[in-house]
Amino acid sequence: MNFYPNVRLTSREEEVCRLVIKGLSAAEIGHCLGISARTVDQHCNNVSLKLGSENRAHMVAHLLVRGLIVITTADL
Repeated sequence: MNFYPNVRLTSREEEVCRLVIKGLSAAEIGHCLGISARTVDQHCNNVSLKLGSENRAHMVAHLLVRGLIVITTADL
């Protein structure tokens, strides 16, 4: 696993990640944001590459542990 410091997410990547954290599928996220499920998957892939993560669960762990996304119980 590679660790990439100074990662910055685009506003759309952050928006998609927040919905992933809520447990929505790519199709559900796409519907909410008016984009295709394939585009959602591409945003997730881009974030995973930036973080050096291997899957969505690993991506979420990286986002939370590194403080790139801060959530509260109200966000869930």
